[in-house]
Amino acid sequence: MNRKKPNLWEYVPLADYAAPQATIARTIKRGIKDIWQRFQRNDTQVHDHAQNLEYLPRSALEKVAPLSNCSEAVRALEIAVKEKTGSAQAPSVMMVAGLPGSDNAQILSRLAKALGWRLIPAPDPQQILSQDLTWLEWTKCADTHG
Repeated sequence: MNRKKPNLWEYVPLADYAAPQATIARTIKRGIKDIWQRFQRNDTQVHDHAQNLEYLPRSALEKVAPLSNCSEAVRALEIAVKEKTGSAQAPSVMMVAGLPGSDNAQILSRLAKALGWRLIPAPDPQQILSQDLTWLEWTKCADTHG
């Protein structure tokens, strides 16, 4: 039986985005609480003190939680652009909004490099908060004649 691998990445229009019903933090807390209640004993100490903890070796950590190479996300973004524009050619301007920690900058950078797009660097948070518009300096040297 040939099953299609589920796609972990999907880009949706911002208007169509809905936050998950349960946050990851809430789900983890609930799971830990359930486990804790199952194994908790009133008469004995359940865990050692924090100083007795050992570090997980880097090789074991990479097996448990490998770093993402973003290739699936880059492919998902490329598909989303093709569906929206009808080709892999970048529209004159395309904005991608993402959650903090979603690696959108890396994903966009890799896709832009692969497709030969020009990528405008994002302002840093301090520039945004201080309304500093110097990050728009790239427009002065941009070719406005196409």
